[in-house]
Amino acid sequence: MIDFKVQVNDSNIKVVFDQFPKKLQANLKKAIASLTDKVLARVLAGEPHRTGQLQIETRRFVDEHENWIRGRVRILGPGGRGHNVAAAALEYGAHRSFPVRSYRRGGGRVGAYRRRANITELRFLRGAAEGIRATAAAELQRAITETITEINRTT
Repeated sequence: MIDFKVQVNDSNIKVVFDQFPKKLQANLKKAIASLTDKVLARVLAGEPHRTGQLQIETRRFVDEHENWIRGRVRILGPGGRGHNVAAAALEYGAHRSFPVRSYRRGGGRVGAYRRRANITELRFLRGAAEGIRATAAAELQRAITETITEINRTT
C-alpha cells in the first residue's frame, strides 16, 4: 500500500509519499506539466504588454529528480540567466529612490541625479499561482489516487 499526503501552503503544493513508484512519477509529471502550462497562460495574460519583453522572457519549467517533480514559471533575466529585476519591480512594486549617472542628450550633458521609483505591485506571477491553487491540489490528488488504485489492482 502506498501512503501519501498533500500539503498546501502560501508558496507551494507539496505531495509527500512513503514510496515513489515510476508509474506514479510519470503520471504526476504529466499532471504537473499541464498545471504549469495553465499557470503560464495566466501569467502571460496578466503581464504588462507595453514592450512585449516580459512575454519573451517568461518561461515554464518542469524539473524532475528521482524523488521529486516541480513545475515553475519564471521570468528570466537578460541573456536568459538569473533574476529579472524589472519583472520583480513590477510584481512586487518599487518605492525607493536610486541614483542615475550623468549622460549626454542632444549635444548637451545631463548631470547625475536621484530618481524616485513609484511602481504599484501588479501580482501577475503570485496572482496566477494563487488563482489555480485549489484546482492544482484537486488535480494532483486525482492523479495520485487513480495511479495508486491502478498500481494496487495490478499487485
